[in-house]
Amino acid sequence: MADLRAEHVKYREKDDAKWMHAQPIKPQRVLRSISEVLDAGDYLVTDASASSRWIGPYFPVKSLGRKIITPRGVGPTGFGIGALIGTCIAAREFDIGTRVPRNVLFTGDGGLMNGGLSDFETIVKLGLDCTIVVINNAALGFVKLGQLARGVYETNRPLTDFARIAESFGGHGTRVEQLAGLDAAICDAVHGRGLQLVDVVVDPKELLPQAFY
Repeated sequence: MADLRAEHVKYREKDDAKWMHAQPIKPQRVLRSISEVLDAGDYLVTDASASSRWIGPYFPVKSLGRKIITPRGVGPTGFGIGALIGTCIAAREFDIGTRVPRNVLFTGDGGLMNGGLSDFETIVKLGLDCTIVVINNAALGFVKLGQLARGVYETNRPLTDFARIAESFGGHGTRVEQLAGLDAAICDAVHGRGLQLVDVVVDPKELLPQAFY
């Protein structure tokens, strides 16, 4: 067992070196930043989009229990924002502890578009403290991966500015394009009040973890 753990550590260190300081920003690096801010009692919500495929290999579980809310196995893209609202309400009403847990949605641009941006109004209207972190690669990840394998290249989307959309609903939005601003933006959002959205422009060429295929 000790040998296996040592091999695992070596593999992780080698893998981390590929994306830790990379520019454009990698999705793995965004999850690392989220992980460093969340505590064991906080909640991470994921969408059913390609973004959720990064969670298993790159987000460490810090405690027992249902702290990661995900729809894996069914694939309802757009699940994330509704699940975030439900998690925020449940955490505020039913969690017993020294503080109300923080709640973060990790989603892609495609998943968030499918989930209903009008729910930003719901978050603001209910006065919920919710953080949304978008890995924005201007593409539908699963669709792009499948189409490129077949030589079809009409897979890109406009690079939507979700930070401005969040602000138009009365929330706070930050767009991150450079790695130097990533950690501070996510930390400020997670510790902020109300609707907080961090729109991270990530490397569109970074493929999903291949171990899942």
